[in-house]
Amino acid sequence: MALVAVFSILMIGGLSALSATSEAAETEPLEIELVKIIELLDIFPEEIIAVNDGYVICGYEGNAYIEKRDKDFNVVWSDILEGDGSSYNALKQTADGGYIVAGYEKDKEYLIAKYDSEGNQKWITNPTGTPNITLLGLIVVEDGYVTIGCSYADSKSYIIKFDLDGNEEDRYETELNRIWGMTYNSDLFLIFTGSSYKTEIYAYDYNIDLQWNNTYDYNISDINAYKNGFYGAASVDNTTGLLLIFDENADIVKTIEYNWQETYETQLYVSTYKGDYYVTAGEISIDTFWYEYGLVVIFDEDGNVLYEKKISDELENYTDSYAIYITTTPDGFIVVYKAWDDVSNYGTYIAVFGGLATEGGSEETAAPGDSSNPMILILIFLIMLIIVAVLTRRFGAPGFMFGAFLTLIVLGLTYLVW
Repeated sequence: MALVAVFSILMIGGLSALSATSEAAETEPLEIELVKIIELLDIFPEEIIAVNDGYVICGYEGNAYIEKRDKDFNVVWSDILEGDGSSYNALKQTADGGYIVAGYEKDKEYLIAKYDSEGNQKWITNPTGTPNITLLGLIVVEDGYVTIGCSYADSKSYIIKFDLDGNEEDRYETELNRIWGMTYNSDLFLIFTGSSYKTEIYAYDYNIDLQWNNTYDYNISDINAYKNGFYGAASVDNTTGLLLIFDENADIVKTIEYNWQETYETQLYVSTYKGDYYVTAGEISIDTFWYEYGLVVIFDEDGNVLYEKKISDELENYTDSYAIYITTTPDGFIVVYKAWDDVSNYGTYIAVFGGLATEGGSEETAAPGDSSNPMILILIFLIMLIIVAVLTRRFGAPGFMFGAFLTLIVLGLTYLVW
């Protein structure tokens, strides 16, 4: 049994070293690559989703448009809505491989449309009338679609439920006079609004019953859900960027502050989560002319900065830019930037990043702070310790040597797999 005790001490030390090595590796800088930058002329994307063979984009190009592009961002198909002023603001893929979009159309109550996987419009719902509601977000549910929007003319906001064929089923007027955005998990969906110095979040269940609401002294630009809570990009006093981590009730449990080079005024506008990393983007103000420079920053779960880049250095013909949208891809992530020059010529860029193909969480399913790997090693070690004790008792020193050798192999393979 003395041999078993010595073996236990050595293995515990080894496990501690493995754990320390793993934790140290997490803070090493990431090898992120800016793969390409695509300029979209006269196109203003509102939302982008990555699909198996490319990307689907919605937005406006004079009128509402939806298009699919391959992995090299060549157009595969596109559809532009006819009319006199419209925009698709929200996009989701549906169970049949098609797409649902929602947005705004002049002189219409609202706009929602369904497309198949080849870009053929299957139906559109855009009744003439008032209020003229701009739909800003949508959720695909089992029996239809839940959308949020606001009427800027009468300063009212609405939650509207549609069936699978686009027929309006229910409409609810919210407590808010304007909505910035939404997120959701399996139990709730959240809508938020505010000003430069305050944000309000309201949580509803899928019966559209208000569950709770919170107020924050920050300008929260976006909020996203994952298994055990939420996270979002924000700023305080328009000078310091923030990454906020919330629990399941949207109470803030961690605040991570960021300023470019720890000096310059910074605002973070958008965020996503992939493989235990928070990817954020926004803008920085550097010189006395108040030029705004697009920015991307990646944090680990402890708030350490693993990657930061001033994207404006890569944008041709434009002096100012800021991030408006971000999403993950199988190999990394993409960020959409709006840019302009000194005489107010505007452009839109998509920056494609690689090097973040880490397996792990996604923005809707990730569980930050998961420390299951060391626990698995410890559990296996305890099981192997029992086996070593049995072998030692039965066969003496040869049994101990065999058990120790077997334990090292099992733990080594387990560590490599995880």
